[in-house]
Amino acid sequence: MTLTRKEVTDLLDEIGKEIYNEFEPSLYTAIGKRNQRKPEELEIHVIEGINDALSKLPENPEREEVESVGREWIRRSVAYYVNEPLVYSLVRKFDNLPIPEEERLSAAQNGFVSALNNFDPTRGFQFSTFAYRLMMNEIIALDKNRKKQSIITHPPRVILAPKDLTIIRIEQSVGHRIIRVGKDPVTLYNVTIVQDGTDSEYTYHYLYLLPKEIKVGAKIKKGKPLGTLAGAEVDIGSVEGYLESEGGSDAIFINPTDNKSEGFRRPDSQLSRDLTISILSDALTELTEQERFIVSKRILSSRTQKVSLIEAGKKLGIPGSEVKNLEERILLKLRHLLEERGVDAKDLKAFY
Repeated sequence: MTLTRKEVTDLLDEIGKEIYNEFEPSLYTAIGKRNQRKPEELEIHVIEGINDALSKLPENPEREEVESVGREWIRRSVAYYVNEPLVYSLVRKFDNLPIPEEERLSAAQNGFVSALNNFDPTRGFQFSTFAYRLMMNEIIALDKNRKKQSIITHPPRVILAPKDLTIIRIEQSVGHRIIRVGKDPVTLYNVTIVQDGTDSEYTYHYLYLLPKEIKVGAKIKKGKPLGTLAGAEVDIGSVEGYLESEGGSDAIFINPTDNKSEGFRRPDSQLSRDLTISILSDALTELTEQERFIVSKRILSSRTQKVSLIEAGKKLGIPGSEVKNLEERILLKLRHLLEERGVDAKDLKAFY
């Protein structure tokens, strides 16, 4: 049965009231007072949704078509208004990406529309959670595509060693691999980038190693290839690598790579014992004195040297049962610190 124009508008008004009542409680859960949604503005978005639905419907449509199209467009208008603070909050979280805000906003809006079209309330989670996930996926996909295009536009550049180097340590820190030459990296040093045989010099932060040339104990002569610049990171600019001659105190930051790459090897089988101890010692500096005591006397102690829970508790002034709980938390923390440094920490027994 087809409907007249008046019957269509009356039905859309009923659907609009229903959707308004559904979303009205959400007006008071927006992020921050300045983002508070207003009932009168919600009514305006209901009307906008009705107008959108009317523009999509043919003359004399069937009732089922009016209900389907009406719910889609009214819900889309209202849901976006109610969740707009969430959209902009997510877009601002990615301000560190070299992507214009309007492009990030467009990607987030695409994710939001996808959430509207695919949300299933029977799955047991809120629409905002589902929408947030899809919006974030769209922004991440946009960034990945940008990096792929950047690699095509900017091929890798060769990095030459600025002076004679001996690599004595390889680790990972804050998500980046590091090569350390000497001890206690403190000094910044510009990295020379030679492009297309010219003498042009550039300085960049993110580099890739040449696996065959870079390993513990390797000696690299001045002017020899040290690594290649990651094409995707060319636009970042600005230095900061640490480099210094043998016995000095510098290192060079490197992009993360998978655990099969050179320098990401099991410490007990492929890296020297000195390197193993060095990595562990560095990780332990990020633990408290109490945590280091539990590591040395419980986690990494041999069976004959390990103290009991009661003895450890007396030393620390806490119950033995609490020592056990601390031990489990510290073990997770230590594994995380070691994995940050490029070490497979599944078997901590490799460290003694």
